[in-house]
Amino acid sequence: MALTELLPIAAAGILLAVAACIDVRSGRIPNWLTLLSILAGMAILSVKCIYGYPVWTAALTAGVSLALTYLLWFTGSWGGGDAKACLGALLLVSPAFPVLLFIIAFSSGLALIVAVRWMYRLTDSKNRHRHDSGGRQLGPSLLAAFILSAGACSVLSGGS
Repeated sequence: MALTELLPIAAAGILLAVAACIDVRSGRIPNWLTLLSILAGMAILSVKCIYGYPVWTAALTAGVSLALTYLLWFTGSWGGGDAKACLGALLLVSPAFPVLLFIIAFSSGLALIVAVRWMYRLTDSKNRHRHDSGGRQLGPSLLAAFILSAGACSVLSGGS
């Protein structure tokens, strides 16, 4: 994998790590962080298109990423900050891995992590009757899903 592909992956990982820390501390992911990542992802896709990356693949990447994150926000599965952080990470990583493979791996990893967190909360007697928003921050789950899916995609795509 070329350095030009590793840098956006590292940027997405750093974005999600910072978002996770802020999310745990404050329960919110700031707009400046998410919008910066979305703009950076769009800029990287645009530059890659100038240098030969298929425009239809970039459009598919942006469309599927936006549809997935909007659907999960619209249904109340996560908040706006989580959706924007996820969208930024998907746009940053998309040129490095096959688009649909990464989105499927990321979605599967996130679903698995959220399910494990939910089951833990059901079995944890201290948290069973909490009515506040504690434990609903998805920042750490987004980071963990990113790490799982990046690893899975590296293995599945042959680590090239």
